[in-house]
Amino acid sequence: FSSHVCKQKTPEEIIMMKEDIGRIWYLIKKRLSHIEAHAILLQYHDNLNAKEIAEKMNVDTATIRGYVSKGLVRIRDLLDIKRHTNY
Repeated sequence: FSSHVCKQKTPEEIIMMKEDIGRIWYLIKKRLSHIEAHAILLQYHDNLNAKEIAEKMNVDTATIRGYVSKGLVRIRDLLDIKRHTNY
């Protein structure tokens, strides 16, 4: 058995988490290129791996990894900017 304890989330924490997820999806759809957003959506929403996404988008897996990587960096940067500017 694991020694760490899973803390149950409060309703407020669940709501905040859902709001954060909503903001992240909004940024993905509105602030990334269509191709980066599509690759991230397929990976994290549809649970496809890089090979499956590459086949669906007709590009190689390295290209997909690049789209996802660059898109995630951009989202992290945007979230950091929003945190510091209190948007």
